[in-house]
Amino acid sequence: MVAKTLTKGLKLYQLTRKLNDMLRDPETGAQAARLFDENADLAFVLARELTDITAALDNSASNAALDNATGRGHGPCAEMAKMMADAYGADAARLWTGGSSTANLALAQAVRRYKGGRTRVLYDAASHLSVTGALAIADLDVIRVRRDFVAECAVQRPITADQVRRAIGADETIEVVWLTEPTYDGLLADLREIKQVCEQHGVLLLVDAAWGGFHGLLKDVGFPESAAAIADAAVVSVHKKGLGPSQMSVILFNDPTLVSSFDAVADMGFATTSPAYYALAHTEIRISHFLTTEGQADGIAMVHAARQLGQELNRIPGVRLIRPDDLGASIIADPCHVLVNTRVSTAE
Repeated sequence: MVAKTLTKGLKLYQLTRKLNDMLRDPETGAQAARLFDENADLAFVLARELTDITAALDNSASNAALDNATGRGHGPCAEMAKMMADAYGADAARLWTGGSSTANLALAQAVRRYKGGRTRVLYDAASHLSVTGALAIADLDVIRVRRDFVAECAVQRPITADQVRRAIGADETIEVVWLTEPTYDGLLADLREIKQVCEQHGVLLLVDAAWGGFHGLLKDVGFPESAAAIADAAVVSVHKKGLGPSQMSVILFNDPTLVSSFDAVADMGFATTSPAYYALAHTEIRISHFLTTEGQADGIAMVHAARQLGQELNRIPGVRLIRPDDLGASIIADPCHVLVNTRVSTAE
């Protein structure tokens, strides 16, 4: 896929540099010249291959070797996008080298285009700045839903299905729900129940799943199902969990019309025409690793290490490990997100 194409390019470049050095060297120049004389097609093949790979390494809009960098074409990037969609359980994926922040900006514009104008959106009041900004820039009509605060733990619960149900029941003009799952405390509500509520009212469900890079990918070894497998669209910031370099994210879709709207917005300039293909290659290699038996074993080791860390911290006077059960029924936690409260007195 992307990594293989870039690797081929680097090898061809190195070979060409070596041949060039041979031609310049008095001791090897004659030998190299004879090689080309006796193999007339060799120079042509190298020139053609090098030209093709130069296109692959060139960060430009027209790129025949790697195709559209968001994964909409028929080349290595498209293969990578399909791998990402399959890994997270979504129908389609768009690769993004502008981080989750610009992905959210583009997604909000896509929602406006999808709905044909200004739309009422119910969103998490504790959303990331990029979601709040995206809603404002797209001039969408918004209504905030606040998270419940559990005072004894000093932690906010994620938005629940009951909250979404009540909000939609009180305002039937809501057409989109945009949540943050997992929260920055590593907590999730029952997204399948939330999706069911949304479907009952014909409402789109979008999720800022920035911190959910391992969700779905490692669901067989203790991680939750990915929001991308449930929501109409979800944005995952893969770099936050070391699955790619900084700024690498992916937008995952289960609504084909929303995908089309997003692509149209991307073509207006929201998707960079100078993508860093090395970022895609790095992410492809990392995601591929965690799909292997060895990668799944690494996931098990991660969960074990996090659990052990939590237990050790919980033994320290004045430190309390916060568990999902402390926050109420149906709350799920990222197994590698160790959440503690340090305001508990030693007397407790």
